[in-house]
Amino acid sequence: MVLYILGVDTVYLVANVVVVGSAPLKDQGSVAGVFNMSLQVGGAVVGGAVFPVIDNSVESMRGGQGSASA
Repeated sequence: MVLYILGVDTVYLVANVVVVGSAPLKDQGSVAGVFNMSLQVGGAVVGGAVFPVIDNSVESMRGGQGSASA
């Protein structure tokens, strides 16, 4: 879990620096806001919509809730 957190933090930091650094100086605040908002919305969509769909499909393929293999 610690390695996962370090990896995610590293990727976030590098992506943030690259994206914001590539924008003109006068637009960097707006670019940073859009970048962070897209990460928040993307995380909400994946965590709230995509993962439950994957979980439900895997669960149904393995026999449903009452199955010992689920």
